[in-house]
Amino acid sequence: MKLFRNSLTVIVACSMLALPCLATAQTAPAISPAISTPDKVETRIGTLDFKDGMPSKETIAKIYDHR
Repeated sequence: MKLFRNSLTVIVACSMLALPCLATAQTAPAISPAISTPDKVETRIGTLDFKDGMPSKETIAKIYDHR
């Protein structure tokens, strides 16, 4: 009985030490600059403005007017 209790104690202790390794946070990888949109783009129809990749209302109007 004492051998079983000692073995169980060792197993529980090892399990408790291994738990922090299993509970690590996952983070998103950094966005590659090759696929990111700059804030301003100079084109032949004028300057196009973007905020976080989303075009401004003026930029959308320029694109629709150019078509």
